[in-house]
Amino acid sequence: MKRRIKSLFYASIGALSLVSLIFFTSQTQNVNVLQSSVLSTLKAINERITLEHPVDLSIEQITLKKIAAPTEDFNYFKYNVTLLVHNYGGTLVDGQLILSGGEGQKSSFVRNTDEGFTLRAGGTYIIENYEVVFSGDYNGGEVDFRLVLKDKPENVLANNKYVVPVFEKKAKINNIEIKNLDENGEFVLNFSVPEYAADYDFQVFTGMGEDVAGGDFQYESISVGDKYYEYGKFENDLKNIVSKDWYARTVSAESAKQIKFSEAPFADDVNHYLYVKAVADDENYLISDVLEFPMQEELTRAGFAKYFLDLADAKLMTKGELLYEDVKEDDFNTPYIKTLFNLGLLDPEKSMYRPEDKITREEMLPIVLHYFDVDLQTSAGAPHFEDVNEGEYLYNFAETLYATGPGEAFGEKFHPGMPATKNFVKYLVNAYK
Repeated sequence: MKRRIKSLFYASIGALSLVSLIFFTSQTQNVNVLQSSVLSTLKAINERITLEHPVDLSIEQITLKKIAAPTEDFNYFKYNVTLLVHNYGGTLVDGQLILSGGEGQKSSFVRNTDEGFTLRAGGTYIIENYEVVFSGDYNGGEVDFRLVLKDKPENVLANNKYVVPVFEKKAKINNIEIKNLDENGEFVLNFSVPEYAADYDFQVFTGMGEDVAGGDFQYESISVGDKYYEYGKFENDLKNIVSKDWYARTVSAESAKQIKFSEAPFADDVNHYLYVKAVADDENYLISDVLEFPMQEELTRAGFAKYFLDLADAKLMTKGELLYEDVKEDDFNTPYIKTLFNLGLLDPEKSMYRPEDKITREEMLPIVLHYFDVDLQTSAGAPHFEDVNEGEYLYNFAETLYATGPGEAFGEKFHPGMPATKNFVKYLVNAYK
């Protein structure tokens, strides 16, 4: 085989030499005739080499860069595409190469010479400035890229294909929330779906643990009888969509609103998560935000001091004497209690701190607002909480909570006497930090 390639190579060199010789020794008309003949010979030689060493183009990598969002007149995302192509086979000369982004996308001829596309054996080439679109009706799907060499044989075709996931975060399944929770642990969910997706296949995904991706935690709550539950909501992420750690159930749009994954979801020693997905026939999909059902961990007064200051990234201030009779100097939480005291956030007139008592929302809220130097204020429509009356010590703090935004999450009641949980504290710290 090597001897065969060498003979073809030397034939090519000889032909080129002949053209050069004639150019200097013959008339122009004869040269043009012979040149045409020799070039035809070279083309035939190249085709014979290609047959013996087929081209093998491979899409190695694709990156998408969003360049336009949907508008009222054009409901599509637009992306600029960059492809990295490698040739694992023989040299390609002036091939007719077509790039396509699949159904509904444009096809383009790829050229890097006047006659077509050339890439030496073992060479790599970057294709730029190709564009694809994705419907603004969906959160995600796939773009199915193809490279097709029309006029040359290829050794391997499987690596001419490359599927790229597309994901846009703002949920198309809107306003997901807990509507009710029965005593057996079954949730009744509420969410809204666009009319065009009402007949899609619906899936409810549930997971547990801590390794869940997403945006900022948005505090939510629900009262069921005499019980009060806190949960969270955050923007979904592609990592959740492609993860295999979630359990999926295929259901209808209505049955997706009733789901059970634990007998006592708020009492488990692990966080639970849930989101809803609606899938079209072409596998494009819509998703909801993620609901988080965290453990309802109530804080003691000592535990609050540490948890709050850690979340706030506060520098500990431990100098001076602590006057509380029930706080031991060698206790684990004492440096944090002393820091709250030194910051002026605790009452210096009291002799007892009650470190093992549960801290209530009423006790905690003034500490948080004072720490973050939030100006006390009220807004139109006050009072906003049925259980916090004007004239009470808590009133200005509760109204400030509402006026600055975070208080809207609590509905009509603040529940001031309820023990403060880690979720509650985390929500306020994230809001004011």
